[in-house]
Amino acid sequence: MITATIHPDQRVLVVQYPDFTNLKQEVHLISSNQHAENLIRIRSVKFISNALRSYVNGREVAYFYAGSLTIPRITAIAQLRLILDTFSEGSLIRLTHRIAQAKHALNKIEPSLNSSKRINYEQKIKPVLEWCDQYAAAAYPILKK
Repeated sequence: MITATIHPDQRVLVVQYPDFTNLKQEVHLISSNQHAENLIRIRSVKFISNALRSYVNGREVAYFYAGSLTIPRITAIAQLRLILDTFSEGSLIRLTHRIAQAKHALNKIEPSLNSSKRINYEQKIKPVLEWCDQYAAAAYPILKK
C-alpha cells in the first residue's frame, strides 16, 4: 500500500503512496528505526481511513441522489463510519482487522457491476480493502493475545 524507504546514512524516511492517489511523496527526518515505524504506521492508518471515509461518503451521496438509500445501506454506512471514527487514530492492526470484519457492510454499499463508479472502486478502493484483508490476516494472531 504505502512504500517506505529508510536512508539510514541521512536519517531520512521517504514515504510514497500508491500511483492511483494524488498524494505526493513525503520525506521525514527520523531519529530512530522506531520513529520510522511509527511514522509508517501513522501514515498508513491515515491513508486507509481517509480513502475509505471518502468512499463511504461518496456512496451515501450517490445512493441518496439515486433514491436508493435503503435502511440496510444506511446501517452499513453507519457501521463503517463507526469503525473509521473509532479506529482511525489507533492501531493499524485493529483498523485493518475491523475493516476486514466489515465485509457484509462493505458489500452492501459496493457499486453495481454496471455502475459508472465501478472502475473507481476496482482501481482505488478494492486494493485498499485487499491490503487490509492481507495485513489483518497476517497480524491477527497478535490480536488474540
